[in-house]
Amino acid sequence: MCIRDSFPYTLFAMIVIQALGIQQGMSVFVIGLCVVGWGEVAQFVRGQVIGIKPRLFIEASRAAGAQTAQILVRHVLPNLLAPLLVLAVLEMGGVLMLLSELGFLNVFLGGGFKVEIAEVGKMIPFVVYFSDVPEWGSLLATIRDWWRSYPWMAYYPGAAFFLAIVTFNVWGEGLRRFLSEGRINLGRLFNKYTLLAAGVTVVVLVWALRSASPMEVYREQARQFDAQRAMEHVRKLTSPEFQGRKTGTPGLQLAARYIADQMREIGLQPGGDEGTYIQTVERSTKHLTAVPRLEILDAQGNVIESLVYREEFVPYMGLTHLVGESQGAIVGLTTGPIPGLSEEESRASARDVSLTSIGELSPGVDHYGLRNHDLEDKVILVRETELWRINTLVPAGTLAVTDDPDVLRRRLIFPHWSYTQLLPPILYITPAVAERLLAAAGSSLDELERMSVSLQPGEVTLTEPGPTVRIHIASEEVLSQHPTVVGYVPGIGAAMEAGRAGPAPGQLRPDDPLSNQVVIVSAYYDGLGLGLDGTLYPGANDNASGVATLLEIARVLQEAPYPPKRTVLFVAWPDGERYEGLSVSNVMNVNAHLRSLKVETVIELSGVGAGQGEAIALGEGSSYRLVRVFQQAADRLGVSTTTRGRGPHYDIIPADLGFGGRSALTVYVHWDGSDRTAHTPQDTFEAIDAEKLERVGRTTLLALTVLSRELEY
Repeated sequence: MCIRDSFPYTLFAMIVIQALGIQQGMSVFVIGLCVVGWGEVAQFVRGQVIGIKPRLFIEASRAAGAQTAQILVRHVLPNLLAPLLVLAVLEMGGVLMLLSELGFLNVFLGGGFKVEIAEVGKMIPFVVYFSDVPEWGSLLATIRDWWRSYPWMAYYPGAAFFLAIVTFNVWGEGLRRFLSEGRINLGRLFNKYTLLAAGVTVVVLVWALRSASPMEVYREQARQFDAQRAMEHVRKLTSPEFQGRKTGTPGLQLAARYIADQMREIGLQPGGDEGTYIQTVERSTKHLTAVPRLEILDAQGNVIESLVYREEFVPYMGLTHLVGESQGAIVGLTTGPIPGLSEEESRASARDVSLTSIGELSPGVDHYGLRNHDLEDKVILVRETELWRINTLVPAGTLAVTDDPDVLRRRLIFPHWSYTQLLPPILYITPAVAERLLAAAGSSLDELERMSVSLQPGEVTLTEPGPTVRIHIASEEVLSQHPTVVGYVPGIGAAMEAGRAGPAPGQLRPDDPLSNQVVIVSAYYDGLGLGLDGTLYPGANDNASGVATLLEIARVLQEAPYPPKRTVLFVAWPDGERYEGLSVSNVMNVNAHLRSLKVETVIELSGVGAGQGEAIALGEGSSYRLVRVFQQAADRLGVSTTTRGRGPHYDIIPADLGFGGRSALTVYVHWDGSDRTAHTPQDTFEAIDAEKLERVGRTTLLALTVLSRELEY
């Protein structure tokens, strides 16, 4: 027994597939299965060669002066063909068994795509991953969480796997008997002439199929994307006139009108209210009204030092509306693991509690018993890694130490669904500030680290009280209009455009299966506005670049020689910077022409004009089918893609938030590394790379043309 056999095959395959990137699709599964299974095949071949080696015809070849390579090619390999053919058939049964095990463990082709199926407390979307490819393993993965309620759903993929595995095993055994008992010489069938003929045939077929594929036919249309036109849209949207396009400000209204005017000029059909391009929703948004303050006080309550906003501290801006004023003596705090959980599970569990239970804590939430430590009038200081473990409602405030400079330089704004009650504030501070505050308490960050090592699960250690600090965060709610800009190119089958030949506007052609389907191309257009100190956040890459690409794609598609068969809807929506996603149902239900159509596909564009990477990033949660379409389109245009890139909101906005209810296949398109300047004043027009904008634009246009015209893709 070798070392390889001591490692579980299923676990080994899972690690390899996830390490290579499950969204890459079939290629990573092929590699993973080869890495796992090559040893067994190698052992079999070695055993066969050892059995062939002492035979007389091998000895005769050596006596005749044949070289080792000649013996292998002329005598060993021909005798291996029959057993290898049998082994290949038998191995298919083993591969199917492994794929079924991986499928049940939620590892299947493409990894699935995000679908919101419900909302839970506080209007939090309940998002699950479903497969969009007809693969038996994905069927097992889909029913894994529902087998108690619907056990019959596992019968069909299970029966398919069982019958296929039995079939390959029986076929392999029958083939072995046939080849061993018959007089068939496979060496005559597989020779240099037949292999050469097979190779030529394959090359010709690949060339013919590639030349006649839709990607090749539509490639010239994709090259009509003009990056300079798109750059002009970026220049306009990032100008001071629009004041950073923050929701709840006049700049957002100006940006919406500009986008609507561009859609009208392009010739798109209006998809908004009362024959316009704008769908308007009135919403309440929260805004900081003054620069947050963190002050160190003396014994009499006088300010002896005011720390510098964005250089030494920033407020936490997340799911909770942490505002108000509080003060207290600094106390350093460090914790052990959460009882009963590993380190990683502790962080995940504590984060879930912090995000969903603030304001309505249950007795089981306070894992460390902070209520028993007299912290109500204290401001605790913790390391950032421990922030999500503790109950931050107990102390008067919390200072979390971060060594990530991006945390301080990035501007975040309140999400729509943040809590409105006054809660103890949380601030991020630099290590230098933390050392100064802890030094006055007779401690340090290194001391906190040393104390945490010896703590048992559920234990907590506090330092002596240090200086008194005061925290002040003020905000207000503003009721304002949030316009979504919608225009569309009617599909040939839908025939919704007045004056177009075919059925009357709004009617569908029953003979065309694409006539009732819609492809949505979307991009959020809101930004971060002006900082409290007057700093402009232009939001060029995040996300004026996405809107500019959308408008240029719409222009080309409107003038294209290959008009879409599916209706193509172009949507520029607000609130992307407030953790909100595109609501497909809201967009489709406003316009009477669109209400009867079914959304087939959604393409989301963001951060497509700049980034540190060298490839188009197809984001997490994208449909595998759409990823394959984009990969094929990029390949035709000589553009690289990756499924493991960083979008503009990477590590800023949680991946499962800001999704928006939908069930259609979705693909998220960015340029890799576009988070480098996101949410900073450096995200300017000058940072946009026209070549990257062109690559994304042409690739998206080619993929969109295929999606809007082809029945199968």
